[in-house]
Amino acid sequence: TEWGQWLRKVYTGKDTSEEKDSQDTSGSSEKTAELKSGDNELEVSLRKSNTWNSDGMVFTQFDLTLTNHSDQPVTGWSEVLNFTKEVSIDQSWNGDISASGNTVTVKPGQYHATIQAGESVKDIGFIVKSDGMVEQK
Repeated sequence: TEWGQWLRKVYTGKDTSEEKDSQDTSGSSEKTAELKSGDNELEVSLRKSNTWNSDGMVFTQFDLTLTNHSDQPVTGWSEVLNFTKEVSIDQSWNGDISASGNTVTVKPGQYHATIQAGESVKDIGFIVKSDGMVEQK
């Protein structure tokens, strides 16, 4: 995806516009990108799992999965996610998650600070609130 290509270029310095990233389109919106942290590699997958309206606002739930494909642990990671509209965090779980404008920053909770080689973290999530439908950029 364009988003994955941009992230890869920002984090690795490599232009991947010629490559195609895989994307699961089975029912819900999901974007996947591979990011490198030093010599370590994390695959980041953000899935929009639910959307609803309440009191004139739109609430959207996102689930984040991080997978360490390298043979070394990844420590002290941080992810910045961009969205199409300004958002605020309504609820979050299993991470230090904050919003500013169209950007959500996800930092690990204490027990997710290190992702061991070959392991995934699948239980990080958040609900954003906005004045309309929001998608990840």
